[in-house]
Amino acid sequence: MKPLTLQKRRIVFFLCLFLFVILGSGFFFYSQGYILDKNFSFSRRGGLYVSAPFSGAEFFVNGKKEKATGLSNNVIFIPNLKVGEYSVLIAKEGYWPWAKTLEVKEGLVTEARAFGIWEDPKGEILFKGMFLNFWGSPLQDIMMVEEQRNGSNRVIFYMPGKKIFLSTDSVISENVLSMEENISNVLWENNSVTFKKDGLFVKVNFRLSSNSISASYINPPSEEVSDFEKFTAEKDQKIWWDDRTNEIFVNWLKNNSLPPYYICEPGKECSLPVKIFQSRLKIKNIDFFPKRKDAVTIAVGTGIYALEIDGRSGRLAYPIYKGGDPNFTIVEDKIFILDSGSLIEIYLK
Repeated sequence: MKPLTLQKRRIVFFLCLFLFVILGSGFFFYSQGYILDKNFSFSRRGGLYVSAPFSGAEFFVNGKKEKATGLSNNVIFIPNLKVGEYSVLIAKEGYWPWAKTLEVKEGLVTEARAFGIWEDPKGEILFKGMFLNFWGSPLQDIMMVEEQRNGSNRVIFYMPGKKIFLSTDSVISENVLSMEENISNVLWENNSVTFKKDGLFVKVNFRLSSNSISASYINPPSEEVSDFEKFTAEKDQKIWWDDRTNEIFVNWLKNNSLPPYYICEPGKECSLPVKIFQSRLKIKNIDFFPKRKDAVTIAVGTGIYALEIDGRSGRLAYPIYKGGDPNFTIVEDKIFILDSGSLIEIYLK
């Protein structure tokens, strides 16, 4: 076999160099989300990432069933999608379906987290009594309950996990926890709670080793707590409602970072705070849904509902409980409902 001449070697070299540039450019553009279309021009694509709150869900995108990815079997990730809108449906037997229209944008992965609520949540009546109101600690397994007994109101404390009431350590504490007016300005701290009653401020200390409490009057704090707002554990997000207009708002509190996608859609103008709900009926309470920062729990009218904050193609709301005049509180990621004197625990799983 004759060796290649210098001229032929140059031709082979430049041909390889040309192919390297073409293929290298193709890989580069592909890594940046570009695809060569039928007109032989590069168009940039995007992706879709959607997670479900449970395994075994069925994912549908534009009516086509998609296979879940990842070890958890509750996520779909679809890369290299054309820019445009995609309808996503997540369904599982026994749960309300979740559906949303999401916009895929150039060079971006559109993210969404589905919301899953049982169609028929189960519950258990813990006990009945002349219970008027209640508040749950976001920090530990303790609930404060206002009850009526012998013609007067008093505060008692209950631990749902242990299913026991805490005893008072003295007659003085018993007297401090008796009242005539409604409780307000509730502030939970580790092993204590402070609140206002009859125009005075009370601090209750928990002695969990002996399953007891002590209560005493204190000086008014420098800043009072609002009854109409709730914060995430990280204090980076706040929800509140206007008691006059029955409107619910959400705000992002970190000035050095952009709001998450479920508050402000990336690439679109967003003015904070964002109104997420308004009711013709009186709102009695709101809080973040257990283990979620992108959804809230609402007590309004005769029901308790879960509402997602993500407003893309509308906010989905799901019923949790229907009754007479219910209110709710959340203790350690569990929802408890007070309705007609019955204290009820709702099972979310």
